[in-house]
Formats: sequence, C-alpha cells, structure tokens
Amino acid sequence: MRSVKHGGKKAYKHRNAKSASRKDNKRFKKRQKATVQNKILEENWSDRKTVQQNIQDMGLAYDPNKLIGLSISQNAVENEMEVEDLSVARAAGSVGRQKRNIPGKIVDQIESAAENATKEQQQKSEHRISKDDVKFCSRMIEKHGLNYKAMARDSENIWQHSPKQIQRKIKAFKKSSVFKNTELVEMET
Repeated sequence: MRSVKHGGKKAYKHRNAKSASRKDNKRFKKRQKATVQNKILEENWSDRKTVQQNIQDMGLAYDPNKLIGLSISQNAVENEMEVEDLSVARAAGSVGRQKRNIPGKIVDQIESAAENATKEQQQKSEHRISKDDVKFCSRMIEKHGLNYKAMARDSENIWQHSPKQIQRKIKAFKKSSVFKNTELVEMET
C-alpha cells in the first residue's frame, strides 16, 4: 500500500465501463420507434424514414428558420447553393406546380383536429366555485343587488373583501352553472 507522502492511494477509474454503457444507451434510443401523440400524424408516419423526411412528406416545416429565411451571410449562401441539372428542373415543373403537389391533406386534417379540440375545450371550460362562495354571492346579491360598496361594508363579508374583489367573485359566480340553475337569474332580468 502506498503511503500518503508518495501520492496516496490511486483511485480506480470506471471510465471505460461508463462510456460503454453510454454507447449502448444511445444505440438503444436510436432504435426506439418515435412516439407520436397525434392520431393523424401516427397514421401517416413511416418508421423507415427519418423524422425530417416524415415531417417534410406531410407538408410541414422541419426547420422554421429555413422556411422564414433568416438572413445569412452572403458567403454562406453562395457555398450552400446547389447547381441542378436543367432537365431535372424542367421535369419538376414550375414553382407553382411544385407548391400544388405538396401534400396539404395532412396539414388540413391536423388544423381541423386542432380547431375541434379548441372548440371542445371552450365548451367544457366551466367556472367552478366553492360552496362558501356560492352562499356568499347569492346572499349579497339578494341583499344588495349589484351595489358592491354596500357588500364590502356588510357584516357577512367576514373575509373583508374589497368592492372590486367582490365584483370579481360575483362575475365568476354568474359564469358558473350554479348561478344559471338558481332563481337569481330571474331576479336580475
């Protein structure tokens, strides 16, 4: 055993074992199938293509910066320019025809699904109010109508809410389904 004076105990290094396990993990992750949350994307997804190819085949932009066309230095643009054969360019057709051939059906389906989801969420969103707040708001409306200053001075306002706070509470109460079921609706109209 080495003494402390002469460099101490040598630490055993696990570097090789760690790097081998990291390589295995990377290899495993690459082989995993892509998890696609959207049904429309899942139906049109091909496991044989890369993510970028799948997205471009669906008519979506993989890199939004390229789509927008951020300013790049002129030298970089000249280096990236590709020279195509004239016959290949003519076979592809005009720019307008190429744009029409982009598969827009998938994009339209995704947009319609998103619109339907937002409509459903808007319909489902309901203002929920606690039982105590329901009692408080209904009593205050019965006693004072819509006089929020009088509600703030009322002895039943044990939380000492300001007129503006009470106004917000009553506004939320009016949006709730509880208010629509009570007789207070008839009193207001």
